[in-house]
Amino acid sequence: MAPPSPFLSVFELGPQQSEHPVKLATKLTAAVLGVLLVGGGIAALLAAAIGLLRMGAKETAQELAGFCLPGILAPIGLGIGGWCLSKAWNQWGSAVAVFDRGFAVSRWEDVRPVPWEDVTAVWQATAKHSVRGVPTGIKHKYTVQLVDDTKYVWDDKYQDVETLGRVVQSKVSNLLYPKYSAALKAGSRLEFGPLALDYNKLYSRGKELPWDDVKSVKIQGGFLQIKKDNEWLRWASAGVPQIPNFFIFYALLKEFNLIE
Repeated sequence: MAPPSPFLSVFELGPQQSEHPVKLATKLTAAVLGVLLVGGGIAALLAAAIGLLRMGAKETAQELAGFCLPGILAPIGLGIGGWCLSKAWNQWGSAVAVFDRGFAVSRWEDVRPVPWEDVTAVWQATAKHSVRGVPTGIKHKYTVQLVDDTKYVWDDKYQDVETLGRVVQSKVSNLLYPKYSAALKAGSRLEFGPLALDYNKLYSRGKELPWDDVKSVKIQGGFLQIKKDNEWLRWASAGVPQIPNFFIFYALLKEFNLIE
């Protein structure tokens, strides 16, 4: 019988749409590795202690080194193993749930509801992986920042993280876009990590580019690339994972009819 959901107490965010706990395989891997390392550390510590007890006055340097090596390895195994067990413990009680009016995160009995209005930025990173030219899958990572600067990071340890990230991106972008668009039209300069824009120019690392001088803006290989008129080299380039609220930035660029 499955344990009850930790999100049953969340009522203020409306109906629950989905739940994304850490994958069982991830939790078991960390737990098993932790047990093995701690067990190995204890065994090495015992071996070192027994060796020292049996050590005589005429032991050679090589024999002494043989006794000392387990004593050196023991704290390493215990330290890394303890860290793995702590990580497994935290992962075992970690989950994210999406609701109509926000999301909630849990760590065991500690559950925090977060309305969509409390989210200020979302970053996303996806990377294709292959072995000897054969595709093996896509890795995902989503980072969410709140008004109090709290950050949550969700990656492929979580079940169906791509769906989770897509929903959060969509909800936050739809909520924030009208505010960004209004601020842009009011003359504000909007910051998006390494890039910025206002109603007159694009900005990148101390450089300015008037809109009339922009030749093209396109996405290629996970990078947003900006070219200037009459120049062969890129004027600026930034990785999509570096740009907070990328979809809002992308939509604002479309207002200037620059996206290829």
